[in-house]
Amino acid sequence: MREIGQIPTEWDLRTRLTHVAERMLSGMAKVGRLHMIARECVMNDGPDSDFGDEMLANRARLHEALTALIAPDADRLRVPPATAAQLLLMYLVSMSGVMFGGVRTTIEPAEVVSLLLDGMLAPLPD
Repeated sequence: MREIGQIPTEWDLRTRLTHVAERMLSGMAKVGRLHMIARECVMNDGPDSDFGDEMLANRARLHEALTALIAPDADRLRVPPATAAQLLLMYLVSMSGVMFGGVRTTIEPAEVVSLLLDGMLAPLPD
């Protein structure tokens, strides 16, 4: 999360989000299974366990960092920065394979950002 906070807000939104998507997808590929084991521990111990509380706090910190990264462009968005951050996080987690037992969607981070910012429809021909 420190790395997210170090991304220059002077960069345009697409560049900032692509940068964070690259880092997060890379990190999820490296430690995704560990994250799933941690989730299993939370399910076994309950969300109110100390470990569960820490997992929720980490997720909240990540969401806050992503929201802050997006916030400088709030006036350009159709949704609040917090919602955009949640959508980005959902895209990245679902495409990483972490949640679905290693079934990873092969897609470039820039394309993830394009889908989020531009939608799924291809541009109409001129």
